[in-house]
Amino acid sequence: MGAAQDDFLRTKGFIVTITENSTGGKGENESWLSCSGGGDVIEVAQTTLGTDHFKTFAPGQTTVSPLVLEGYLTADRKAMLTWIKAVADGEAPRRNVTVVPYSIEQQATKQHNYLDCLIEEYVYPELSSHDHNTLKEKVTVRPERHEIA
Repeated sequence: MGAAQDDFLRTKGFIVTITENSTGGKGENESWLSCSGGGDVIEVAQTTLGTDHFKTFAPGQTTVSPLVLEGYLTADRKAMLTWIKAVADGEAPRRNVTVVPYSIEQQATKQHNYLDCLIEEYVYPELSSHDHNTLKEKVTVRPERHEIA
């Protein structure tokens, strides 16, 4: 009898979807090379129990670490470019970002929804007049919440 396959054990590729909160417009992109961060961070606070003041630890506020996307600059990133332009123009700076890893069999696994994200950093590709390298960009976003669907 075979063991159940774990969706997160082995993955091959992922898709990133950026959704505008207010208008519902969205853009999907598979050309990102890497995705890191986006983990749930639980603050741990020291506290006391009862009247004997026994010290212990208790969970506190939960935050989400920044999500970092890296990949080659492509024309397919219209949703990201629109978001960067909106931030520069002072319009609707928040978006939702969904990351869906794919299994080895190319089936979608559980999606990670990062809600109310702000662009924290955009690193434009390094340009050189001496070589013909592909242009690699890096985007760091700061999510408010993380949900697994």
